Amino acid sequence: MTLLKILFLEDRPEDVELTLFELRLAGYNADWKRVDTQKDYVASLDPALDLILADYSLPQFTALNALHLLQERQLDIPFIVVTGSIEEAAIECMKQGASDYLLKDRLGRLGPAIESALQQKRLRAEKRQAEEALQRAHRNLAEAYEETLRGWSKAMDLHDHELEGHSERVTAMTLKLAAAMGMPEEQIKYIQRGALLHDIGKIAVPDAILQKPGPLSEEDWVIMRKHPLYALEMLAAISYLRPSLDIPYAHHERWDGSGYPRGLKGEEIPLAARIFAIIDVWDALLYARVYHPAWEIPKLKEYILSQSGRQFDPRVVEKFFELLNRGEFDRK
Repeated sequence: MTLLKILFLEDRPEDVELTLFELRLAGYNADWKRVDTQKDYVASLDPALDLILADYSLPQFTALNALHLLQERQLDIPFIVVTGSIEEAAIECMKQGASDYLLKDRLGRLGPAIESALQQKRLRAEKRQAEEALQRAHRNLAEAYEETLRGWSKAMDLHDHELEGHSERVTAMTLKLAAAMGMPEEQIKYIQRGALLHDIGKIAVPDAILQKPGPLSEEDWVIMRKHPLYALEMLAAISYLRPSLDIPYAHHERWDGSGYPRGLKGEEIPLAARIFAIIDVWDALLYARVYHPAWEIPKLKEYILSQSGRQFDPRVVEKFFELLNRGEFDRK
């Protein structure tokens, strides 16, 4: 016989004995306890319980109250209402989550009702396990994607030794500025990916141009200005990265409309790209390159301010300096 751990919510011991008899007829033995007050009921709730059999009407509270107390504790224990005559109230319990209800003078259905309730609990447990496994798989896949992105970013930086660490620095700064600008939390992950891959399109630009030790020619610039379009071609086909395109595709647009590749102006430029544009220029000028020495910070501040309303969104410039003056962007 199957052994069940049962909590009886019942004020009549003789009714419990009758129910135990029906349980044995149905093939069940019981490790049981009887309570008849709310205090004792709450104290007896235990995840190890297999079943709760609850009389609908008790002197102090009802089976519906007991069901709500069980649900508040988020315990998945089959709950069957046993009532003498108040069938409508028992049906209401089922509507609110009880497994089943039985009339005390018709306990012959007790065995099938328990079997059904236990089966439903098993199905719920299997569903939860499947959902948890799926969530773990999604997390593992997301982590693998993120590692791949960081690998791509590192490879791009190593391709040009002067850029080593650039992508990680600008990503960290961009996330701080985006949060300060009040960008929604759900967009932050897309900003992070876009910042890491902001220059992914340069993979398609010849090394002779990327690593040229002097100023680029007009012909060189025609090719260089295509790298946001190359980024679009590379990333748009990847559903995981498509929401992150704003920065790779638009970070060379300018507030006054003189940027590239589309000549967007003002708020036509995605906010993520407007935020990143300041960070990218700040980091690019703060560190020495083959074609320019590192700029001193006072000169760099003056330059960023001079480009407010021209290259950069004035509102973003204001917030950038607010964070800068608080030391948020200090080099570690």
